[in-house]
Amino acid sequence: MKHKKLFYFELQPGMTIAEDVYSDDGKLITVAGTKLTEQIISKLSYNSIIELNIIEDDEDNSKDTNTEIPEISYEPVINSTSYSQRIKSSQDFKVFKEDYLENISDIKNMFNDVVNRNMPIDPQAFIDHSMQLLGESYNSIHIFDMLHNMRDFDDATHVHSLNVGLISGIIGKWLNFDKDDIDTLILCGIFHDIGKLTIPHEILTKPAKLTDKEYAIIKNHPVNGYNLIKDQNIDSRIKESCLLHHERCDGSGYPFKLTGNKIPMCAKIIAVADVYDAMTANRCYRNALCPFEVIKIFENEGLYHYDPRVILTFLENITQTYMHNTVQLNDGRTGEIVLINKMNLTKPVIQCGNEFINLAEYPDLSISAII
Repeated sequence: MKHKKLFYFELQPGMTIAEDVYSDDGKLITVAGTKLTEQIISKLSYNSIIELNIIEDDEDNSKDTNTEIPEISYEPVINSTSYSQRIKSSQDFKVFKEDYLENISDIKNMFNDVVNRNMPIDPQAFIDHSMQLLGESYNSIHIFDMLHNMRDFDDATHVHSLNVGLISGIIGKWLNFDKDDIDTLILCGIFHDIGKLTIPHEILTKPAKLTDKEYAIIKNHPVNGYNLIKDQNIDSRIKESCLLHHERCDGSGYPFKLTGNKIPMCAKIIAVADVYDAMTANRCYRNALCPFEVIKIFENEGLYHYDPRVILTFLENITQTYMHNTVQLNDGRTGEIVLINKMNLTKPVIQCGNEFINLAEYPDLSISAII
């Protein structure tokens, strides 16, 4: 009797399980020959069973995953790369930068071991080093102050992986996750883009618009990354996030076009951290977007693409991290953010000299850069 392997979100009631299924801790979940029900499928999802062998004779209700997703592009906003010298000259920043660079080196070495030598992943080593950056001496605003000033590296994949791990951990704190779940989120973020290392360098660093063929290759990186780590002895949520961080709650994502209730929470959090960090960083094909432009995009599109609890919590908190930053307005004036407008996050109150400007009162006035 032939079997086929399906992802848990492709399972349909009536399919027959081809083998006994066990949880990570060795407990029997269900036995071979069981006909799937909605209850059993939910139980498999709850236990983070990512793939399952099904008897092939059953009706294949899996979704077609080959449909191309149209590329979404945003016009770049010219952004200053000169961040607060006060932060960069502080002792805290010097310590943070040293730990940060050590983490980048660890990530490079571990990714190389996994991709080229199929070596086992040591999750605790990553957590120990990352928690130095998210130590108790730092609050969330402090961490973002540091990250805002760590934008002068051209090693996009490894730097981006660490940033997404740290940002995801912070989002977990904002969502009141416990320490173990925050640790897992950090690892989800660190490993989410490991599949990018299987993509030809000339495509990853191409400064011009990708062809349809090149974009299709890029879109393979979640599956490629999952295949690299699926047999590793690590938390299943890390594997899920690697595979599903480009899914969107409205079904517009890839590679499987999943909708909200099919996407695990960790992958939903990684999706937000991934997009925020990517869009606020310089890339070979565009300049960094001003963070307030990214926040505006999230406000306009976020409730469709992302989990509402995640995106609303993120937006409310991320804007607070820009308090007291010096910004440039689109009319050329500069000033300091002194008050966040919770009803319109991209329109804070700016102090320009002795003048206080409530951007909410000026539709054509906006923040064009963080200085």
